[in-house]
Amino acid sequence: MPNPTQGRKLAAAIQRWKLTALCSAPTFLRTLLRAGDAESLRTVRLVVTGAESCSAELIATLKEKIPQAQILEGYGITECAPILTLNPPGGEHKGVGRPLPGISLKIVHPETLVPLKIGEPGLILAAGPNVFEGYLTETIVSPFVMLEGKKWYTTGDLGFLDHHGYLTLAGRLKRFVKIGGEMVSLGAIEHSLIEHFAKNGHEFDKPILAVCAIEDPQAKSQLHVFTTLDFKKQYINDILKEHGMSNLIRVTGVHQVPLIPLLGTGKIDYQSLVKNLGEIS
Repeated sequence: MPNPTQGRKLAAAIQRWKLTALCSAPTFLRTLLRAGDAESLRTVRLVVTGAESCSAELIATLKEKIPQAQILEGYGITECAPILTLNPPGGEHKGVGRPLPGISLKIVHPETLVPLKIGEPGLILAAGPNVFEGYLTETIVSPFVMLEGKKWYTTGDLGFLDHHGYLTLAGRLKRFVKIGGEMVSLGAIEHSLIEHFAKNGHEFDKPILAVCAIEDPQAKSQLHVFTTLDFKKQYINDILKEHGMSNLIRVTGVHQVPLIPLLGTGKIDYQSLVKNLGEIS
């Protein structure tokens, strides 16, 4: 289907063609589940999802509307052709699953590259026959590091491994900003706000907010919230305080927009929003 945002057309196509395997990003799955019913989705036996975090709420909705289907959530990167981990069929659903055969993951400190202990979050490195050899454009900085005599691909993602080899993601390294010497996760701020709105009766099948930052080495970094809802800055900051956020984490501006821009993968287009911040400032 050329347009994954058309939930009704997707549901009709699934019913018409008796689809058995459904591959989709979580954002598009939400749209489909709101439009489709159990009858239109009854032939689906396998749901494969990735590209962004699949929330517990979405997994619960999938199990309710498509109880006969197995849910396989994975983690991948284009440069890794493209899958690294997957929750095994019939097994425990935890994080984004375990590395596929032949793929190795290592968690290291983002700055020193010192390997970290099991359960300790850090930068994810990957190695395996699926990893590409490098970029054609020579001016692009190499994404590889040598560690313990082995070449590893730097994913740019943060996460941790448990004792059973399951990977849990903690966000993108570039989605962290330093405020007052503290590394602040923009994704964690988004999660706290979305969780609050969901608990207070707000229903949404598309992203309703995104948090961006303006870093200034000469001054305190600024946090900005783009949202399709009409909320004041003080209200947002009160929510963050209620969720136990540090006093350093305070929103500088709240900007209401008609929609949150998405990339073709279903991920939020943060670059467009950051560009808007430049125009606003």
